[in-house]
Amino acid sequence: MANRSTYRVQTRNADGSLVVAQFLGRDDIGTTRWGRPVTLPADYVAEHVALAYAGTIDSAQGITVDTCYPIITPDMDREALYVALSRGRQRNIAFVQTISEEPDALGNQAVEEAQSTPEAVLAGIIERERETQSARQVLDEEIDARESAGPPRAGMERPDHPRRPNPLPRPPR
Repeated sequence: MANRSTYRVQTRNADGSLVVAQFLGRDDIGTTRWGRPVTLPADYVAEHVALAYAGTIDSAQGITVDTCYPIITPDMDREALYVALSRGRQRNIAFVQTISEEPDALGNQAVEEAQSTPEAVLAGIIERERETQSARQVLDEEIDARESAGPPRAGMERPDHPRRPNPLPRPPR
């Protein structure tokens, strides 16, 4: 058993235990493949088993299902939209959030409601590209942050923790 593994319940026993078979994917002609039946004890089921009827976009990447019903929110980027709309083999039906509630800038309870059309939400998502950084960019930013920190301010020294040189040497370009 592994996190996010999907099983089909074949039998639910009176004691609460389940007989399940792991979903192994589909073969070249589209036939669903299932693993050997396994019995899960009732206490394990009560503590660790959850229904697999919904998941995040990140957990769905690389998975194909017969039908997918993604909830599309205005803050998604186009890469997430692609994943959400390409999981269903037979059908993808998108539910587009057109009303959003934005808290005020001070974080008070007052809420401002914004309404849009599904087309406008999708157009905004398509225009927004995921902001990704290469490993090199992340490393450079971390080194810059450590180098710009400078020595501790007066009163902030910790004699029990002497300042060590930056452990991240800047690699050659």
